[in-house]
Amino acid sequence: MSQCLFFVTAMDRHSRPIIGWLLDTTMTIQLITDVLKMAFKSPRAPKGVIIHSDRCVQYRAYKHQDLRPGHRGIPSMS
Repeated sequence: MSQCLFFVTAMDRHSRPIIGWLLDTTMTIQLITDVLKMAFKSPRAPKGVIIHSDRCVQYRAYKHQDLRPGHRGIPSMS
């Protein structure tokens, strides 16, 4: 039986390092939120970060959007 894994990353697009990542068997809002929290805590995370994502439901969730203001994140979706 085959199992799908979801690899979620947060990358500083300017200097290119991965500043947060997690691997899980389910794509959940909590997975996205945990990666963002990890990225915001990274010493390499820039201030006023632009958070660019696709339009999947996990990225549009209120829990995810509520996390950004406290960390000065600016939303961007493609």
